[in-house]
Amino acid sequence: MKKIQIIAALILLISATSVISKTSGLFPTRVKVTVLEVSGEIVNGATVQFYKTKDDYLTNQNLQFEGVTNKKGWIVIKKIEAIPYFIEVTKGEKKNYGKGVQIEKIYEGKKNKINIIIE
Repeated sequence: MKKIQIIAALILLISATSVISKTSGLFPTRVKVTVLEVSGEIVNGATVQFYKTKDDYLTNQNLQFEGVTNKKGWIVIKKIEAIPYFIEVTKGEKKNYGKGVQIEKIYEGKKNKINIIIE
C-alpha cells in the first residue's frame, strides 16, 4: 500500500511540474537562427530581424527582435511569442529576400531551429 502511495505522489508531482513549467514560463520559447551562404558556409556578423506581419517586413516597421549572428553563424532569440514571423537577414549586399522569409510554425516552450540562406 505504501508503494502505491509513493507512486501516486510521484505521478502527481510530475504532473504538477509539467503544468507549472508551461504556465510559469520555466521553459521559454526560443528560436535559434543559423545563417548560411548558398555554399553552406556559416555567416558571422549577419543582422537578423523579426517582424510580426508581412506589411511590417516589407516596410521595415515595428521591428520585434534584432540581433547579429556570432562566429558560429547563429543567434538565439529568447522569450519569443509562438507565432509566425517574417525574418530579414542581411550582411553587406547579401540577404534572404524571397527565400525562407516567413517562419510558419514556432513551438511554444521549445528551442526552435531555423536555417536561413543568404545570397
